Amino acid sequence: NGYALSKEIADSDLAMVLSVFGRTAGELVVGPSVPRGGNELLSAMIAVRCLQNVLSTKHLLAITACHEMTIPFRKIDMHGQSDTDRLRERLTQTHEAFGIGMDIIELDEIVHKAVRLANRDVAAFQSPDPALFVSNSLQLILETSPNLLSPKSFTIDNYVSALKGSEHFLSGLDPRDIFPSFKGTPNSTQIHEMRTRCTHNLDIVGRYLRAMLIELYVLSAISVLTGEDVSMMFFWEDD
Repeated sequence: NGYALSKEIADSDLAMVLSVFGRTAGELVVGPSVPRGGNELLSAMIAVRCLQNVLSTKHLLAITACHEMTIPFRKIDMHGQSDTDRLRERLTQTHEAFGIGMDIIELDEIVHKAVRLANRDVAAFQSPDPALFVSNSLQLILETSPNLLSPKSFTIDNYVSALKGSEHFLSGLDPRDIFPSFKGTPNSTQIHEMRTRCTHNLDIVGRYLRAMLIELYVLSAISVLTGEDVSMMFFWEDD
């Protein structure tokens, strides 16, 4: 199940976008068993379609690359290539296939710009204020959990399930996979500082979520004794 790209895209003005993302027409891009990146791909397609009559192909290539680089949390592959290495390789292939006419320096600069954008996109992970990172993480849990969209109806078990999933996800993140780098962008000192702050923030939010889960397990046990999984609003002050 999911959303697939039309095969007609291969012969359209969006073929360049597919090339930069390393995707093919007809494949699934959004769905439960599809690798992440579908949202970024669709956003890049919309951007290119809207701006193609305003910007040059070189600029559209750069915009597409920036979208691709915001796909988060990617590891080094079995060939030892990072997400930036793979993007740079596909940019060369795309530039040659579509006759865009850019040199090595220009293509490298596109990746530098994409890396700077991607690191701003995940800047919260290296926030100097751990409390702000925790607050943002909790807000994200509420926004991305369908069962929690209605504050007056979700139950303790709904909340426990959402927090457990987030704690498992965050505790499994490797700071080396969060902040991309490419040929000195960011430099070694900057990337070390970013990863150090990120490691600290992930430790803090992990401890906080586990403490919340302990509290919720107690509330859950109490609710079981009452014979029902009650709404969380029962335990929260209603503004």
